[in-house]
Amino acid sequence: PGRKNKHKPLAHKPINDLAEKVRERQTSLKKGPYDFPMACMHPGLLQKIREKSLAAEEALLPEFFRSPDGRAKLLSEFDVHARTRLCDVNASAVLEDPSWVAFFASVEHDFP
Repeated sequence: PGRKNKHKPLAHKPINDLAEKVRERQTSLKKGPYDFPMACMHPGLLQKIREKSLAAEEALLPEFFRSPDGRAKLLSEFDVHARTRLCDVNASAVLEDPSWVAFFASVEHDFP
């Protein structure tokens, strides 16, 4: 017999509800999930990651790497991710933006 977990799971519903309100706001403004002020990696670090990634792709999949969908496409996709998925939302900048301050004030009562 195993020990039962005495801790209750964390309530994620308020966080999920707030995230949904943020998504709804972004949609109403015709903006996407990356249309926030972003904090991205230093360009030098990105370059090192890009080089290592390309070297790994070439070593593991040399034929694909040399194909039309190879190196050029990988670089293009990497550059997109470097401005989106490899970045974080700059929360300080968001919270200094008057429109976001007003938004959070308007939903504050929904999240005690």
